[in-house]
Amino acid sequence: MRSAALSILDRHLGSLYTGYQLHVTQGAAVRIDAAAGMAAPDTPMTRDTPCYWSSATKCVVALALGQLWEAGRLSLDVTLADALPELRFKDPIVGHARLRDALTYRVPVPTWLDPVGHADDENLLAAIESLQTEPTTRERSWYGLWPWVLAALLIERVSGTDLGSHLREHVLKPLGMTRSSYGAPPGARAAPMGMDELPDLRRGSTVTHAGGSNSCWGPMADLGRVYRCLLNGGTLDGVRLIGEPTATALTSRVRVGYPECHGGIVDYGIGFEIESNWHPVNTSISFSPDCGRRVFGHKGYSSVVVLADPEKEMSMSMFANADRKDVDGRAVGAVYRTVVSAVLSDLAAWGEAS
Repeated sequence: MRSAALSILDRHLGSLYTGYQLHVTQGAAVRIDAAAGMAAPDTPMTRDTPCYWSSATKCVVALALGQLWEAGRLSLDVTLADALPELRFKDPIVGHARLRDALTYRVPVPTWLDPVGHADDENLLAAIESLQTEPTTRERSWYGLWPWVLAALLIERVSGTDLGSHLREHVLKPLGMTRSSYGAPPGARAAPMGMDELPDLRRGSTVTHAGGSNSCWGPMADLGRVYRCLLNGGTLDGVRLIGEPTATALTSRVRVGYPECHGGIVDYGIGFEIESNWHPVNTSISFSPDCGRRVFGHKGYSSVVVLADPEKEMSMSMFANADRKDVDGRAVGAVYRTVVSAVLSDLAAWGEAS
């Protein structure tokens, strides 16, 4: 039976994006593992092509945080000033914020005032110390890169090693993600903005600290292994990364009902967006109007969608290099939501046919 999801992706290939990967599992079975189009003008997109995960990198960092939290080596309720005493935060509101609140975007540093994403290694610490909050009485989400930069610094401080080495040894290798890397692998060509090479993002994907938010590369099948691990309570193929209570804590709602800076209402766990389509706001759809309330995942630019549904025991990871200046991001988002719905329909139809 032909996949409805692949039919939708093929329909928009060459217009909204130049290439895609789609990997879907249910239980222990791989249900879809496909690729088509071009990663770059002279590079075909295959199932093994390393893709830039962008903000979906946060799930890997969240797993590393979960390991250290479970081992009692860090607390999610520590203040940022106590967690990183070497930093001198100019704004006391930032310094007094708990790590948990920073990672769920409750600290009122406006997204457009976040200097961290544009700082190089030399100026990174100064950019962090200069973070400024906005005087406000509103309860809302203040999405930004800086909380995950602090998470990267904290992991390095606690572990005594650089973030890339820590992620490789404690997350990527144990999960069998042998084709994935922290930082762009040699010859990587699957840039997210269509056929562009994005030298700024390629540079940013190799920096030590700012990568806490966005620096992993790999095929979608590898990214999906993170979500399969979490669906299995923190264990995959007999390898235990975290315990089930920790996996549940990371992927459950920590912050509920806050308006998002981009519109709508979005619920968050620690490093994961939780499906928010149950809120009575039309724009509060994280992945699809057909997803259940327990679905968790993340998106990256207009290029990556990854999610897992504990009730259906399914995971889905998709890359489509669609974030281009000449493409309407809203149109891309609408197509992606349609693809997610089609994947759910595919799984239901195949289940009935078996």
